Amino acid sequence: MKFLHTGDLHLDASFSSMGEANAEARRERQREVLKKIFKKSREESCHMILIAGDLFDSSFVSEATRTLFFRLVEESGIPVIVSAGNHDPLTKGSVYARRDAPENLYIFSSNELQKFDFPELDTEVFGYAFTSPVISESPLASAESPERSASVRLLCAHGEFGAAISRYTPITASDVDKFGFDYAAMGHIHLRSECVTEGGTPVVYCGFAEGRSFDEEGEGGVYIVETVDGATSYEWHKLSEVMYVREEIDISGIADRGELVSMLLAVTSKDRYKEGTHMRLTLVGASDPEELYELDAVAEAVKGTLLSLDIRNETVPAPSVEYLERDTTLRGELYRSLLPRLTSASAVERRIAIKALRIGLAAIDGRSVFGRDQ
Repeated sequence: MKFLHTGDLHLDASFSSMGEANAEARRERQREVLKKIFKKSREESCHMILIAGDLFDSSFVSEATRTLFFRLVEESGIPVIVSAGNHDPLTKGSVYARRDAPENLYIFSSNELQKFDFPELDTEVFGYAFTSPVISESPLASAESPERSASVRLLCAHGEFGAAISRYTPITASDVDKFGFDYAAMGHIHLRSECVTEGGTPVVYCGFAEGRSFDEEGEGGVYIVETVDGATSYEWHKLSEVMYVREEIDISGIADRGELVSMLLAVTSKDRYKEGTHMRLTLVGASDPEELYELDAVAEAVKGTLLSLDIRNETVPAPSVEYLERDTTLRGELYRSLLPRLTSASAVERRIAIKALRIGLAAIDGRSVFGRDQ
């Protein structure tokens, strides 16, 4: 038996900071990713699809997205099993509660463990639904493992595996092992990962199918899983055409603007970033502020084929730390007053202090400071 494992698509996310036109374009992009998932299942001759929660970003689902999802499910002709997550819980009036859903769409309807049987596939699928944004106890912990009714036993679940305490279904290895699952298809953690319990169950997070922001970094995809004669194999397949990446570069000691551009080009022109990449590039180290003016212009010079380039300046302004430590003018006093925050254990506090120092030095010198991080 062969199936596709996906989840955490967050369809119809608001993208509220992008403006309505751009936000709708991004939502349409998400719908294209959904189409690719069903296309992949056909190409791989899958017998079912498991969606491990947060298919939708919230309880609001547009008519365009609902219609597309229902159509893709019906056209697939195979069972599509959904475990509602904390973002898209099964509540009264939710898309999961609609009576016009396709017959081959199977949706768990309780926060207690349930099971769907598929005798024609010799497979049983266990799961549960978030019926509110929080499930603080594992539905598996309180349930007894029934006698097997099929050769293949699967789990489709949204939650936190390995967490003793969680608002989002803490699931332990012993919870999984007592059921003897052949595969646990997990969602909720937006990072693909694989582990095998002591009982031999593969517990796999599918991650995201395609990144939506810098919180979902790198390539996205789905898992294709096959069980044959009690043996389970699973392989991740890249699906995304767009990805978000973060890079950091130390520009301490740069000689001039040309050297800065050359250093940045060495990063932005890497082969893996040729197409479909949004990059956030953070500048660190100590540098001459004169070389960091007009970061928008620098970004345009080094952007190349990137879809977007966001340059963040987190450098410590020169002339030099040593000079500022000895400086008896207002410049030195500003530096020394900020020093505890510049060396703070908190990255957030250090970033704020660096920005304050950069702006303060510019103000003292009568200069303007501007760029993408202003």
